[in-house]
Amino acid sequence: MNPVQEPMSIEVVVFDVNETLSDLTRLGDRFAGVGLPPGAINTWFAGVLRDGFALTSIGQFRTFHDIAAGNLSGILNDDQIAHVLAGFQELDTNPDVPDGIRRLTEAGYRLAALTNGATAMSESMFERAGILDQFEQRLSVEDVERWKPAPESYRYVSSVCEAPPERM
Repeated sequence: MNPVQEPMSIEVVVFDVNETLSDLTRLGDRFAGVGLPPGAINTWFAGVLRDGFALTSIGQFRTFHDIAAGNLSGILNDDQIAHVLAGFQELDTNPDVPDGIRRLTEAGYRLAALTNGATAMSESMFERAGILDQFEQRLSVEDVERWKPAPESYRYVSSVCEAPPERM
């Protein structure tokens, strides 16, 4: 008979940013502003993720910005691409995020954010939502050049937060 094991307690909650904490709806307006259907955001964003994952799987890296711009380059000019991507700086959190984040910190959890994009985008969004100070760490895969869900990305967070992966 196996002895009963105590469940591991979670020490750090690590959040994805794009589409998990952020609401990409406003990017649809940017798409419409350059003559694309607003709903095309979903296909484009899925393609950005696909390409980031694929590059990671073969040991290569490109930033979110570079992939996102590249995936628009066949249909938009440079000014239009810049217009669309500038919309990331204006994204808000999903409506339930600020309360949920505050509840987790009040419950004693340490919080970290790990984005496939740039930390500056997530930090400005968290600041507008009034929750920037709730995150102990705001990290990007750009620091390890391995897109999530590559294990190296999570080992990086584990190292920075000084917490074992099984407690995250």
